[in-house]
Amino acid sequence: MKNARTISLFAALFLAIPFFWACGETDPNDEVAAMVEELNSIHLDRVNPINVYLSYRGMPNILLALPQVTDLNEILNIDVGNPVRAQVAVDSSGKIFLSCGAGLCVFSNNGQLLFRFYFAPTGGQAVGDANTRPILLPGGDVIFYNPTIGMVGRINSAGNAIWAKEELTGLESNGGASPILTADGRILVPFGDGLRSYNADGYEVWFAPTNMRPVLATPLIGSNGKVFVNALMRDLDDPMAAQILGIDVGSGTSSWTRSFSYQEVRPLPEATLVQMKDGRLLVAAHGYLMAVNSASGKTDPFAYKAGDTTLIYSTPVVGENGDVYAGSGESRIRAFLPDSTDKWEFTLGSNDYDWSASISGLVVTKSGNEEILIASSKNGYVFGISAETGTPLWRFNAGATVASPVTMSGSKMYVGDVSGKLHVVNVP
Repeated sequence: MKNARTISLFAALFLAIPFFWACGETDPNDEVAAMVEELNSIHLDRVNPINVYLSYRGMPNILLALPQVTDLNEILNIDVGNPVRAQVAVDSSGKIFLSCGAGLCVFSNNGQLLFRFYFAPTGGQAVGDANTRPILLPGGDVIFYNPTIGMVGRINSAGNAIWAKEELTGLESNGGASPILTADGRILVPFGDGLRSYNADGYEVWFAPTNMRPVLATPLIGSNGKVFVNALMRDLDDPMAAQILGIDVGSGTSSWTRSFSYQEVRPLPEATLVQMKDGRLLVAAHGYLMAVNSASGKTDPFAYKAGDTTLIYSTPVVGENGDVYAGSGESRIRAFLPDSTDKWEFTLGSNDYDWSASISGLVVTKSGNEEILIASSKNGYVFGISAETGTPLWRFNAGATVASPVTMSGSKMYVGDVSGKLHVVNVP
């Protein structure tokens, strides 16, 4: 059976040779040979073919009937009780920390609820969904942030607040903008009016204003001693639609600000910046990947254009070798070489515009020597894909929309869904 599938695939490639020739390829046999080599690495003993679009380094898309990827099963299913819309955090013992509604939930490695923590804001009770990723500190404490009430604090392993800070500039809604930790242990927190830096004891070190524009995306600490912030306008009458700031991590002073008007291609409000190997920043910008000079703020809005019909609407990720991966609202994943040349394309949905399968998060990890791209989708599937070839390796069906990137801890993958379940899965 395996040999029969092998023969049918090679026959399809043989028939494709005239097609490559007609498309003007200088040496179609070399291109087909490259694809044959890739197909040799595919596990052809898997059953139930699925249709996958695979484009290798600029070659035309060919619809291949590849064997279905391996379906993974969960080893633990935790009922959180609230939709999971942000990445979870896992410590070295397997203890799990995550936002659950307005509070922080902590589970043991076997799924037992250890405690729930809620802030007590002045004049009211904790409300709204936090949707942020907790930060784990050495010693077992955790930083938790509920942006809807503007409170952040340090919680100990018993579920008690060591300190808590309440600001009047919380966010009415939060796109998942989470705190981040600096190399020297300070906590940077995005608020409705800017970025605040706290030391481990909860004292404010500096405040970097964003002209009353809320920060809806998690900040990025760059390689040049700066933190980069993507901030949105507060109201529709503001002539500036968005801005990116480069801020000195030590002092909080702004090195540069790049503002965008309504007439420009501008960053998506909930898109986190990522940094490439050459120091440039990338951010999803209304269908494109915008490149930003991290030293000056100068932008190239069309640096990575994913064609006329594939619009990028997710935070990109950068692989170990500098390749760039980004998801679209059309259920596609696009891979680019560092020079923006197309590498491959993968379609998760049943067709090119299956919005139910649009990408909600990407994570790059390693399996042995192979780099794996893990894609969460709104149709409930999580795919493990070869970062080099775009070949699907495995998948997991959560059964409900997965609205955030997964978390990897060793060989375990943690997948939260909007039905309030947290799935723990062993990955190959």
